[in-house]
Amino acid sequence: KLFIPSFPEQVSSPEIPLMRETPSYEGEIARHMTQIDKIEAGLGDRITATEVKINLTLRSVQEEPARNSDGGILKAENILIENGMHPVQMAKENHESLINLLSERISRIAKTIYPKPLWYKAFDMRTDKLRHLERGDAETYESNPIMGWRGIRRILDEPHLFICELRALRKIKSQGINNVSLVLPFISYTEEYHRAMEIIKRELEDVGLPKTGIMIQTPAAALKIEDFCRTGVSFVLVDMNELTQLTLGLDYENDKTSGLYRDMD
Repeated sequence: KLFIPSFPEQVSSPEIPLMRETPSYEGEIARHMTQIDKIEAGLGDRITATEVKINLTLRSVQEEPARNSDGGILKAENILIENGMHPVQMAKENHESLINLLSERISRIAKTIYPKPLWYKAFDMRTDKLRHLERGDAETYESNPIMGWRGIRRILDEPHLFICELRALRKIKSQGINNVSLVLPFISYTEEYHRAMEIIKRELEDVGLPKTGIMIQTPAAALKIEDFCRTGVSFVLVDMNELTQLTLGLDYENDKTSGLYRDMD
């Protein structure tokens, strides 16, 4: 499956921005589009567009918006910075508390939207943001943290936190909750996926592996999407905000360049 998040908009609560995700591809690429549609679109037999998906990107869930969604994307950082403590330090020093926190929050949201899927995106916070947290003064300084030590890169170099995330998923699985999938963030190489899967298998293979996919944030991953599909990823999510800024070579948080940001061109 391929989902492309875009266009955040507010619903009844300011805590729950909706993410439209389009298009969605599932199964055989061309099977949902008529030949006339393909000719009119100038696509021949290569591509199809199917349904539109609505997913929640959230810290918490209100029942009505959750029921009306097609699933949810839960970012680890929305949970892990609640207490203001640097999550990597917490993983090293108080890992049981961290596992309990993650499993409680993830399971509550998964139950709310069941049987619809919850995509849990592993921790992907930039070093400049982490420095503002308690115990964050020793955090690595980077001149360009957007393209720095984050996501899958940090997961593989410093796996303490990722292992806590996986053990939280193990705990959730033991409760019979089966609609949670795992998303690997900020990935560029298939080798990174394989290395992450080694950790995932070591921690979870005996209880059943979760569906594991990747978040396309870098142009490298977008260009190699067929290679990733061959590795056996369960699904792909596309973060249009990050992919657009990295493709255009600009920072949409920078007032000097944000006016050049156009994710629909």
